[in-house]
Amino acid sequence: MRNFRKATNDDLDIVIHIIQDGKERLSQAGVDQWQQDGPDVERLKNDIELNQLYVLEKSSIIGVCAIIQGLDPNYLTIEGAWLSEGPYAAIHRFAIAKEWYGTGVSHELMRYAIETSIYPSVRIDTHHENVAMRKLIERNGFVYCGIITL
Repeated sequence: MRNFRKATNDDLDIVIHIIQDGKERLSQAGVDQWQQDGPDVERLKNDIELNQLYVLEKSSIIGVCAIIQGLDPNYLTIEGAWLSEGPYAAIHRFAIAKEWYGTGVSHELMRYAIETSIYPSVRIDTHHENVAMRKLIERNGFVYCGIITL
């Protein structure tokens, strides 16, 4: 059985390892995302402190994501338009342990993240060259709204 829960400081080492797996996978795919300014230790510690970092575990942690409830400064400016202007949650720092690639865990983690939102609207973004993540996002019902610049 899998458990989805808020991350704690005790989880930090494995979370960093999973984020590193994600960085390596993106690099191997030729995607620039997370290569220069990806999630760092301070960002992850801050997410934990703010109770917005979550982990999916089986016998160990196999996935991680941040769920920001409410206004996300990254989404204030968009070349395009959001589907709604009301309150929303935003999913960030989404990564799966490499041993679990191709097993459906990413879809499961995404469903948990969406269901955890306290708002009816959920936003997510990814690098335009991150085809795998774009497919996952689309398969989970998200609609392309435009371009944001981080």
